[in-house]
Amino acid sequence: MRILHLYPFLPAGRHGGTLRLRAAVAGTEAFGTPEIHCYDARTAGWVGPLRIEELATLDPPPPRPPRGAKRTLFPSTLWESGHRAVTALAPHLEAQLLDPRSAVLVHTTYLAASLRFKALSGATRLVDVYDLVWRAHLNDARAGGLRGALRTLYAQSVRAREPRLLAAAHAVLVAGWDDFDWLAMRAGSSVSWVPTPTPVSSVAAAPSRGALRVGFIGNFAHAATFDSAERLLASPLASDPAVRIVLAGHGSREALGNGGATEVLGEIERVEDFYARIDCAVVPVSSGSGIKCKLAEAIMAGRPVITTELGASGYPPHLRGRFTLCPSAQLDAATVKRCIAGFDPACARAEFEGELGWERVTRGYRDVLAAALSRSER
Repeated sequence: MRILHLYPFLPAGRHGGTLRLRAAVAGTEAFGTPEIHCYDARTAGWVGPLRIEELATLDPPPPRPPRGAKRTLFPSTLWESGHRAVTALAPHLEAQLLDPRSAVLVHTTYLAASLRFKALSGATRLVDVYDLVWRAHLNDARAGGLRGALRTLYAQSVRAREPRLLAAAHAVLVAGWDDFDWLAMRAGSSVSWVPTPTPVSSVAAAPSRGALRVGFIGNFAHAATFDSAERLLASPLASDPAVRIVLAGHGSREALGNGGATEVLGEIERVEDFYARIDCAVVPVSSGSGIKCKLAEAIMAGRPVITTELGASGYPPHLRGRFTLCPSAQLDAATVKRCIAGFDPACARAEFEGELGWERVTRGYRDVLAAALSRSER
C-alpha cells in the first residue's frame, strides 16, 4: 500500500496532523506494508518513501506562518485556498501513482480539489477532515464588526463549496464530532467519525509547589493554538500572583517568549514531562473547528481540563461532561480549584481511552480504508 499524503507542510512532530497520519498508516498495515510519500510545498516535491517511525525525523513547519492582508482578514484561509498548490501538484501526482493500490490521503479540505485530477482515477481517495473550513471561518467571525460580517459572508460561500469538494472522495474521515454530525447529514455513508488518537501515559498528580500551575502544550504554528494562548494570557488567571502559566510545544518560544509569571518551555521531548509540571490544563478555544486533541491528551495524562464550548464541541456529548466549560474572561483561580477538586482521573481516562485510544482509532482507520478500497474497485 502506497500512501500519498497531501498537505502544505511535512507531518513532523506530535501535532494533530501527524498523529492522524501515524494512525492511518498503522491502520493500513492489514493491507500490506505501508509506504508513505509526503508532499512538501517548500520544495515542491515529495519526501519518501518513509516508514512510520521516520515521521518524527522530518523538519517541522515554520514557527509562525506569514500574515498577508488576506490571512489577517481570514485567519483560516490557509486551510482551503490551495488553488496554486493544486495546479502545481498535477505532474507530481502523475509520477507518483505507479502502484494501483495507492491511497491519496488529503489532510483537511486543503488541496481537496486535487481529488478531481484524472491522474487519481485509479487511486483510493480519502480526505481526513481535521477542521471543517466553513465552520472555522464562521468561528473567526465571532469577533463582530465589519470583519465579522465579511467573515460570515465568506464562511457561507465556503459552506456551499466544501461538501462538493469532498464528494470526490471515496471516504471522508472527520476528527471533530460536531463537524462529523453536520457533514454526515450531507454526505451520507462515506463520512465516518475517526478522532485524533492520544497516545500518552497517565502522570501522577503534581506535587504542591505553592503557585497554582496551569497551561497547555500544542503546535503554536497553528493559528487556533496561538489564539488560545493569547486568551489565556489575557485572562484574570494570568494576572493572579498565586498562579503560574506554563506553555510548551513547537513554536511556543518564538511566538510567546517568557515574561512575568509565564513559563514558556518550547519543544518537550516527552509530553508526560509537561503534564507533570501542571495542575490543570486550561485551553480557552475560540477559533478553528474540529477536535482539539490537546484536551483529550490532558485528560488521558490525568489532568483536569478547563475549556470553552467550542473546545468541547469536537467531542461526543457523553465525553463533554469531563470538561469544565468557562469563557476566557471568567477564568480565575477559584474555577481552577473547583475543576481540580471535582476531577476523577481514572474514570475520565477510561472513558476517553474507549473512544480515543490508539488501538480504537487505528481500527477506525482500517475499517474506513477497507470500505474505501471496496468503493474504488467498483
